[in-house]
Formats: sequence, structure tokens, C-alpha cells
Amino acid sequence: MNYFQCWSVRNILDLYVDGRLSLRAKHKIDSHLKGCPDCREEREVLSPVVSPTKTAVPKDLTRSILKKLEEKYCASENTVSAAEILRLSPAQAAGLAYCLLVFSAHALVGGVSSQAYDAQAAQMLEAQR
Repeated sequence: MNYFQCWSVRNILDLYVDGRLSLRAKHKIDSHLKGCPDCREEREVLSPVVSPTKTAVPKDLTRSILKKLEEKYCASENTVSAAEILRLSPAQAAGLAYCLLVFSAHALVGGVSSQAYDAQAAQMLEAQR
């Protein structure tokens, strides 16, 4: 087979195996796989991989998880405060403080105006002449 055809097929072969291609693309891949043993072998390698979208979750499991979540977070005595939700690590707090400091300094100074930038660019052009 043509190298480019094999390359383009192998690029989307995982989508083919997962069943996430359009019918037109699927038919093109099917026709290529009929004549290309290397790409068929690649498909066989990918086939045992289970797609997370196709994994069946028992309904009773989802109900039990939802029930536990409701018990933990929706009970009136176990309400979660905003402070608990927005708890930051020291590194996150330092990063946030730095960003706020830089933003406020830029806002106070006013940044570089476009007129000042244009004047500086004109000076640089004259210096190069």
C-alpha cells in the first residue's frame, strides 16, 4: 500500500476501533484494511483496548455512588463551606498573590501606551539609518 495512505489510516485507527468515525471515513478505512495486512495487524493490536465510553457501569453502582455523595455533601449538618472548597495550597496562594501584584502594578502604572511604543519604534528606525 501507499505510505501516505497507511500513515493517514494509522493516524485515526484508534478512532476506528472505538467507533467514533463518520460512516464515510469508516468505509474508507474498511476498504484500506481489506488490502493492507500491516494496517490490519495494527488494528488487531488496538482492538483489545476497551474504550472508556463503551464500558458498562452497573446501574446499582451509579445509584450507590450518588447516594453516598448526597449523604456526604447534601446533608444539612454536613454542609461544606466555601472556605473548604476554595482551600489553596501554599504554592497556589503564592502564585495568585504574584499574579495580583503584577496585575495591580501594571494597572497603576498604566502599562506602555501605544503612543510611547510608536515613538520608541520610530527612534529605533532612525538609529538604524
